[in-house]
Amino acid sequence: MLTATLVPSADSNRSKSGKYEADGIADLLGHVAAADLSNDVVAAQTFQSNEHPFRIIRVVEGLEQPWSLAFLPNGHKLVTERNGTMRIIDQAGRVSEPLKGLPPFLLAGGHGLADVLLDPEFARNRFIYFSYLAPPAGKPARSMPNDEMNSWLNRPLEDRLKDPMGIPRVARAHLAEDEQRIENLSIILEGGDRRMALANDGTLFVMAETQTSGGVTFVDLRDRTGLVQLVFHPETLKIHGVHIVGENASELVHVGMMVMQFGGTINAFIESVFNFPTLGEAYKYAAYDGLGNVARKRAAAVAEQETV
Repeated sequence: MLTATLVPSADSNRSKSGKYEADGIADLLGHVAAADLSNDVVAAQTFQSNEHPFRIIRVVEGLEQPWSLAFLPNGHKLVTERNGTMRIIDQAGRVSEPLKGLPPFLLAGGHGLADVLLDPEFARNRFIYFSYLAPPAGKPARSMPNDEMNSWLNRPLEDRLKDPMGIPRVARAHLAEDEQRIENLSIILEGGDRRMALANDGTLFVMAETQTSGGVTFVDLRDRTGLVQLVFHPETLKIHGVHIVGENASELVHVGMMVMQFGGTINAFIESVFNFPTLGEAYKYAAYDGLGNVARKRAAAVAEQETV
């Protein structure tokens, strides 16, 4: 694992927002990618980007596909590895054994265990949030071969609806005081398994790459791509929110707003007739995906009760 530190310079320029220009960062990454990082010389190297010099320092070695990093108040670092492990790096650079208590993961392509964030009140409650790809209900953790994943991606959309590759999830858990395990894990979101960000008001934003992670709310019609997510009550099916990203999102969102305004349920999208192929059809796919998630959760709950 490496860190990049800006080397102050009298002629260094900053943008009005206080952030460094993206092309300078991209140039830096190009230098790092081309550099020989196999020896300790890198600890003393300074790379010159288009705009600023950066010094690259090796922090720790031996991690397997590290994905995200969170800085703990005591100076330790919480690191996720794509293969489904979390580790602690102390201030001396020592890497811990994998933390215990993590859920099962599905490793497929670039998916597995991904981002990790500390709760804004971590010093008081020790809550962390992490995103990952879970195996379908009733199936064990495993690593999916690329050939199998590509075969699934080439299946018709209807088949992928009935047989999802995995379940993208975001979980919340308590990091134990001894930093050897996580506890009290709960799933707070299904539908996102990538980067996360916390707003100043405490809102958690989650990115999804649903085309490859099994979510069917990703639509690809007439070479257009986007995301439609429906927030609804699992029992009453009443719509409580609509999230849309993509071309014509500002126009498409009004369909969901009307259903919400009249207290409609998710069935309103299934029973409606949309001209095809139009982006409005994405609501129907999202509705079927939502009902499928509810059905899978109920089946998993029944199976869990039968094993008790």
